[in-house]
Amino acid sequence: MIKARPIPAVAVLAVFAIAPLLLPRAGAQQPSERAKQIGGKFMCMCGCNQVLTQCNHVGCTVSAGMLKELDQWVAR
Repeated sequence: MIKARPIPAVAVLAVFAIAPLLLPRAGAQQPSERAKQIGGKFMCMCGCNQVLTQCNHVGCTVSAGMLKELDQWVAR
């Protein structure tokens, strides 16, 4: 019979420390409708070859940054 190894406390703490970073922020500002409309005409630069507003690349930080910059540009 194989004994089950207990999960080290460090691993459990690491999971709880990283989990909030993976969840979307409640206070994060969504891009305006105009920025979304214009973003539909740009390609995401993360290498996924998808439209900026439709990027589904896991862990993509490029699309969020590009949409934020586009939203700031539209707001001017």
